[in-house]
Amino acid sequence: MNIRDLHRKLHIINYTDSHGRYLSQLGIDREVKPFGLDRLSSYLKKLRKKGEPVLVIENGDSLQGPPLVDLHDYSSPKCEELEHPLTIVQRELGVDCFIPGNHEFNFGLEHIRRIRLESQTPWLSANILKEETLEPYFQSSLLFPYPDLTVGILGVTTDFIPKWEHHAHILGLEFENILTSVGQHIGELRKQCDYLIVVYHGGLERNPKTGDRYPGSVNSENQGYALWQTFPEIDLLLLGHQHRLFAHRPPKGKGALILQPACFGQHWAHVTLEYGQNRIKTKYRMVKAVNYAPDPELKKALLPHLNYNQQILDTVLGTVPASFRISDAMEQVWTTKHPFIQWIQNLMCQMAGVEIAAISLLDFSLTGLPHQVRMKDILSNYFFHDTFCILRIQGKILRQALELTASFFSLQQCVGGRPKLCVNPVWSDTRVRSYNYDIWAGIEYSFDIRREVGSRVQSLRFKGRDIDDEETLEVVVTSYRAGGAFYEMFSMDQVIQEFPTKITDLMIQDLMEKGNLDVEPIKNFKILY
Repeated sequence: MNIRDLHRKLHIINYTDSHGRYLSQLGIDREVKPFGLDRLSSYLKKLRKKGEPVLVIENGDSLQGPPLVDLHDYSSPKCEELEHPLTIVQRELGVDCFIPGNHEFNFGLEHIRRIRLESQTPWLSANILKEETLEPYFQSSLLFPYPDLTVGILGVTTDFIPKWEHHAHILGLEFENILTSVGQHIGELRKQCDYLIVVYHGGLERNPKTGDRYPGSVNSENQGYALWQTFPEIDLLLLGHQHRLFAHRPPKGKGALILQPACFGQHWAHVTLEYGQNRIKTKYRMVKAVNYAPDPELKKALLPHLNYNQQILDTVLGTVPASFRISDAMEQVWTTKHPFIQWIQNLMCQMAGVEIAAISLLDFSLTGLPHQVRMKDILSNYFFHDTFCILRIQGKILRQALELTASFFSLQQCVGGRPKLCVNPVWSDTRVRSYNYDIWAGIEYSFDIRREVGSRVQSLRFKGRDIDDEETLEVVVTSYRAGGAFYEMFSMDQVIQEFPTKITDLMIQDLMEKGNLDVEPIKNFKILY
C-alpha cells in the first residue's frame, strides 16, 4: 500500500462507564482526581484544531455515580430550569452517539425520556425492544458519511439488565440476547458502510488472546468474546461495563480490533482511520487522562448543578458513634458484623416485616460514617440506587448462596506462622467485588475457609436450630440480588413482595428521625481459618 494513497483521516474517540465523573474535581471529598471527562474535553479541543473529522462515541453507564448525576431530580422545582448534566457534557464534548448501559435504567424510563428530549445525541441499542411490538426502543444503528467513507455503528446493551433492575424501571421493555440482535441487523448495515463498528455495553467472558474464560463469567452478562467470534464482518468492537482496560489487535483477517477503555474517564480510545483508494489503515492508542489538563469551560457549564448539589450534600442528618467508621474492610466488615451493616439490615427487616436480611459493603475502600453525618456521607457509603424485595426460598437455596459467599476468601500461607485470610483472586480480577459479598442477619452461620470451595458452610441455624434443606424461609435482599445478579440461585420467580423505597431513603429518614443513632451489631457469623 502506498501511504500517499491514504490521503484522508477520520479520528474515532471512544469512552465508557464514566459514571458521572465529568469533572476532575467532583467527588464529595472535592479532591482533584487525575481523571475526568474535562480532561477528554481538552484533548478533543486540541484534536479538532487539526481540521480533520472526529467521531465521538460514548458507551454507556454515564449515570449512577457522584451526586452531580444522582441528585438530578426532574420532579424537583429546583431542577426545572436545569438541563441534565449528561446533556450538557455530551453537547460540550460533541458526542455523536450514545449506547445506554445498565445504570441508565436505575432512574426509570421517565428519567431516560426526559434526558432524550433535551439531548441532541442519538441513543443506540438494537436489543432493547418494546415488549408489545418487539421494535427497538432506541435506534439500532446509524450511518456517518464522510468524504469517500461511510462508517456504520450498531449499538447493543448487556441483556442481563432484567436480572438487576427494578421491574418498574424497565416496564414494557424486552432485552433480547445481543447475539440475536446483532445477527438481525449486521448484514444490512454492512452493505451500507465501508467501516463497521459495533459498540456493546458489555464486556468479555473470555480473553481473546488465549481463549481462556475469565473467572466468574458463567452467564450472558458479558458476551464480547462470542460477539467477536461470531461476526467477522465487524471492523472495530468497542466494549465497556467491566471497567477493564483492554486492547487486542488480532492478525489481519482474524477478527476485529477490540478496545475496552476502562472507566471514569481515566482512559479513552483514539482510533485513527487513514483511508483512500478503497483502502483503510487503522491505528489506535489508549490515551491516559492524567496527561491532559482539565478544561475549565466544562466546569463552568456545570456550575449551576454543582451549586444545587452542594446545598443538598451539606444537609446535616444526625450523629453516630465512632464505631460507624471503617478503616479495614477485612477486619471490621467481612469477618465480623459492623454497626453500619447491621443498621441497614435492621431497616430492611423492619420495613419488610421479616427476620432474615442480606446486604453488602459496596466497596472495600469505603470509610463508613463520621460522627456528624451529612447527606454526602450517606450517598458516598451507599452509592447504589437499590430498592429491596422479599424472597421465599428453601433452606438449600440459602445454603447454596452462602457457599458462593464463602468462596470470597482464600488463604495465603505464611512461613512459620498462621495462614493469612485474603480475598480470593477470582473475586478481584479487575476490582474487589465487595458488593457481591453478602453479609446476613437473622441467621447464625460459620465458614471454614480451610475446606474446599463449595463445602465451606460449617453451620447454618435459624432461631437456634439447624436449617433444613426443604424448609421455607422469607428473606429480604436488594432488588439487584433478587434478580439473580451473581447469585443465580435467586430469581424474580421467588419474589413475593417488592418495595419501591430506596435503601438510602430508609437510612436518611431513620437518621433524621432519631437524630442520634447507636446500633449494637449482632455477631451472628464466624470465619474460621
